[in-house]
Amino acid sequence: MKKVNGYSNMYFGEDDDFRARIIASGFQVSRYPLEIGRYLMVNHPKDQQINPERFKLLYKAKERFKFEGLNSIEYEIVEILRFNLYTKIKVNYDQNSILNKKYR
Repeated sequence: MKKVNGYSNMYFGEDDDFRARIIASGFQVSRYPLEIGRYLMVNHPKDQQINPERFKLLYKAKERFKFEGLNSIEYEIVEILRFNLYTKIKVNYDQNSILNKKYR
């Protein structure tokens, strides 16, 4: 996750951008046959603001990934919950501020 600088902060739920980051970082994406690997998509809240420039952003994902992502997100930690197999970190962030932030 760190080598690709996480997901983009400019839009939410954009898997194509993450794929571009993975490839630009020199990794390969493997897709297994349905007999081996399956997944169910998580339901997304319908109240998220859609960035009208998402297609322009996707086009420049390879250029932007080094300075926009994990290393540029601003958030506040609300709660840390530790479990046997994982740690859940709840955060607050201002989605409008993130989506309106301009990157090169």
